[in-house]
Amino acid sequence: MQKNNNSAPPQKYTEKIKSFPLSLGRCFTGLPVPKYVLCLCVLLLTGCASIKESKQISLLENITNAYETAIRWSRYKEASGFILAHGTQEQAVNFKKLRKTKVTSYELINRNISKDKLLARQIVEIKYYNLDSMIEKTLIDAQVWEYNREEKTWRLQNGLPDFK
Repeated sequence: MQKNNNSAPPQKYTEKIKSFPLSLGRCFTGLPVPKYVLCLCVLLLTGCASIKESKQISLLENITNAYETAIRWSRYKEASGFILAHGTQEQAVNFKKLRKTKVTSYELINRNISKDKLLARQIVEIKYYNLDSMIEKTLIDAQVWEYNREEKTWRLQNGLPDFK
């Protein structure tokens, strides 16, 4: 009487696997599946996720660049279009006062993106002056950008810079 060794497959299966050195497993038809097909499937599945994240990051860069351009050229109404509306409460912006504010420099200091790629924080140094005083001032703007899955775009959570 032979003992059944559960750790090793029956001999007839091992002979077939040895005859196909590239086979890793078997597909539903019973034919061997080559290693390169399985590797290709794994690469495609992981690649799709990274392509989506890459597009999201690229979109963040495009939107923050457009926002920067709007701020630099004193187009504050356009810049306010990037702000996330919090329900019915929207930021009260005094556009009349902002017309006298001119930006001379807008420099990205740091950007951090969350692991899930849905939240980005960036620190920006903005140099500006008011036409009435003609004194250049500097402010550090800590921006929080949130990716909106429904709109498929990024929105600024904390409003326009606080020009004083």
